[in-house]
Amino acid sequence: MTAEGDDGYDFVSRYFAPAKGIPEDSVTGGAHCALTPFWVKRLGRSELRAYQSSARGGDLICRLNGDRVELTGTCVFFLEGEASWDFGSLSAKSPPFNAFEPVPGRTTPVDEKTLELNALSA
Repeated sequence: MTAEGDDGYDFVSRYFAPAKGIPEDSVTGGAHCALTPFWVKRLGRSELRAYQSSARGGDLICRLNGDRVELTGTCVFFLEGEASWDFGSLSAKSPPFNAFEPVPGRTTPVDEKTLELNALSA
């Protein structure tokens, strides 16, 4: 959810994802990456101050830089690590992943720029 802000904020937001086990996310970087281009176009500025109005709340500076969004603010790390995959060994039907099966609930098609790996059920 988003709305034009007040009290020094360009826009405010809240993020709910109960189907994914997230009743409300405190501050959502991914959501602000999607909201920033919308509000930049609407307000006519490339740098905006945002507030996510959850119980914890959070201030962000959101900048649209070409086709990228840069976010600045205080964060709380909950997980840090590295992951790597050898995609050369995967094919369209290689278990345990299938990148070409539809995602339940997805309303937009996956194009060649998007690779989604969906775990196949046994």
